[in-house]
Amino acid sequence: MGVSYQEFWELTPSALLLISKAYDQHTQLQLDLLWLQGLYIQYAFASTQSNKVKYPTQPFHRKKEEFVNGHIAGDVAKDRLLRMTALINKKQKGGED
Repeated sequence: MGVSYQEFWELTPSALLLISKAYDQHTQLQLDLLWLQGLYIQYAFASTQSNKVKYPTQPFHRKKEEFVNGHIAGDVAKDRLLRMTALINKKQKGGED
């Protein structure tokens, strides 16, 4: 999931849930990309075996937000959570910032 042992014990359950959701989104994105790659391979193979099947001249499109934000948004959310948690822990231990 991308959380160290120390982070696991310092984060709140809601923060861990957010990180878990970001990880799930990232995993789903990777699976979608692998499926899409398989589709391209299928077209490549089928186009060599039959004249009826043509390899696509343009890429299959999906929303750009799914690919860009699906990966980057999870990392940004995790970074923000870790910074907020560090500040909260620092204030609770008496080290006012």
